[in-house]
Formats: sequence, structure tokens, C-alpha cells
Amino acid sequence: MMKHIRHRGTRLFCLAVLILSAAAAITAEETGRVQTDPESWKLTYRFLPGRTLTYNAEFDQTVTGEFNGETTDIGGTARGLFSLTGTGTGEEGASRITVVIDSLAAEHNGSLAGRSIDAGGAVGKPFSMTMTPRGTISGFSGDDTLRTGMGFNGPGRFLASHFFRYYGGDFFPLLPENPLREGEPYTTEETYVMDVSPVEMHFAVAYTYTVTGKEVIDGIECLKINMHSKGTIDTPAESGPVRLEGDFEAETLFWFDVERGVIVRCSYDQFMEASMSRQDRGVISYSIENRITYTLIQ
Repeated sequence: MMKHIRHRGTRLFCLAVLILSAAAAITAEETGRVQTDPESWKLTYRFLPGRTLTYNAEFDQTVTGEFNGETTDIGGTARGLFSLTGTGTGEEGASRITVVIDSLAAEHNGSLAGRSIDAGGAVGKPFSMTMTPRGTISGFSGDDTLRTGMGFNGPGRFLASHFFRYYGGDFFPLLPENPLREGEPYTTEETYVMDVSPVEMHFAVAYTYTVTGKEVIDGIECLKINMHSKGTIDTPAESGPVRLEGDFEAETLFWFDVERGVIVRCSYDQFMEASMSRQDRGVISYSIENRITYTLIQ
């Protein structure tokens, strides 16, 4: 809130400004340069039409569930390459992107160890999606028949776009609306809804970004940014037969090429505790640990 300053206070304030200005001028003359505000950076994703980015990605997930007094550990790992090619720009600067999973090797562990994952229906087959300059992903098309057999709940249960649909914010961190300055944390709160048939998942997340410096990765000068996120997830009773409630926290470290609008390297660690109930089938309590790392290779 702005305060009203009396005339005497105004004169004193102006005198102080003159003294500080004179001091700054003397300092500038002595050092040979004019002092300026600290450097700031506005981060946006840019997928130029015709430019292809290829990433080497690793994904590890561990799920520990408890139901009727029994504990089960499941999880899996995935390793692969995926390519993103810009094909155009839509509303409000959103990029239209063609995605190809170039290779994928995945396996279960824990109680599902030994069950095969068949990625043949997804590898090498393009689908498209849209990404806003801040990193919100939507508008999937062409992936309806590109399915991956996970070795349980029937063949071909998951779409090729599964990780981008449900883990898109992990692959591509949501970028802040405001410019960042080195060493000055910036916090923003976001809410969004994810449609995961047959329910809607509602998220409320607080993100804190901190630029920790600059670093050269494979000859590319990048900003090194830490992003801490903490939030809640729930499914309103009216949204479907499954009720989910939980809390999660994540730590993301990413290296961003500001000039090109490209992530060069990223590591993401998330921990979630949640409970899920479905009609009269009881409540399942579980914890999930996700770790994702990926690096731009071309």
C-alpha cells in the first residue's frame, strides 16, 4: 500500500535521492561503468517448425500399496529415446509438436517382476500434441491406436502418449510467468484438472523457482534452475466412481538454454502419499516414488 508523504518528508526523500545519485555517478566514473539492475531471464519453450530435439530419457517408479493389512511393492523402469519436432504455432504462441518414441526398453519389478512390457506398438510411430510457451501439454492426436502392452490388465492398455499425458509436467517443468533473477526465489501457485478416465484429478501446486547460476552443458550455456513443488491431489465425489486423495512433493533440477527455449538436461524426483477408494471395495493406501532424468542428445 502506498503511503502519503508530507512535504517535508518529500524534500528529505529528494535530497537523499540526489546524494545517492551523486554517489552512484562518482562510483561509475571511478569504475568506468554504470551500475545496472541484476540480470533477469524470461523462460519460454520454443519449438521452431522443422527443428527436431532428441532426448535420452530414464524413468523409474516404485509403488508401495497397502490393502486389507497386506503390503505390495510394484514398480518399473523404462529407458529410451524420444524426438520432438515443431510443426507450427497455434493460439497464444502454443507450439504444435510431432512426437516419436524412437526406442523404448521397459520392465517391471517388485511383485510384477517377470511380466513383459511390449512397446512394439508404439516405437517409431508419430503422434502430435500441443505445448504452451510455459509448458502446458494438451491437444493429443494420432495416438489412439499406438498402445503399449504392460503385461497386466489386458494387452495394449496404455497409449504411446501415456507418459506425456500424465507425466508431461515432469518431462517439461512448468515455467514461471515472471522473469527470474539469480539467487532470488520466485513462488507461484497453480491449479489444474487432469482428465484420467473415468475420473477427473484436481491438482493444487505451489512452485518455487531459484536460478542457482550458469553452466555449460555440451557446449551450450544454460541457466541452472531448481524447482521445488508441493501440492495436493483429489478427485471430487461427483467426478466418478474412484476417489483419490493425496499429497506430493518434488524436487526438479533443470538446465535451460534461454536463447533457444530448450531444456538441455533435467532430473526430477517426486514422492507421493495417497489413498484410493472405489465404491465398496475398500481403501488402498500407497506411496509412489518417481525419478525421471533426460538429456538432449541432438
